[in-house]
Amino acid sequence: MVRVNAHVTLDGQPFPNVQVFLSPLNGERGALGISDKEGFVTSFSTFQTGDGVISGTHKVSVIPKLPPPMSGTTSTPEQIALEKKMREAPDNITPPFPDKYKSLDTSGITVIIEPKTKEITVEMTSK
Repeated sequence: MVRVNAHVTLDGQPFPNVQVFLSPLNGERGALGISDKEGFVTSFSTFQTGDGVISGTHKVSVIPKLPPPMSGTTSTPEQIALEKKMREAPDNITPPFPDKYKSLDTSGITVIIEPKTKEITVEMTSK
């Protein structure tokens, strides 16, 4: 396992509050990390919290930190109010970004994680 950080950007600017998923091309288990308000992911989790990333080439997808509510689900009024409060908290709001980055198949981002890798950059563009 490789403990690696990531810097997430959109048009060269730090991009906050997103989940970054790294999926190995060899089919092994992927890793998930969350960018902070400065666009940095300081830890990825594969099997356990903060254990790192499996070495190799990975496809990358980026999704909002708190995805939208699932349609067709039912919640109590209390759950709805709590989810609304969480989604509107400044630390949970993900600014808009192109939908293509939300899928491993369309993001076009690939990274190589080697045992010596310390940081990767996940660069998105608005075009």
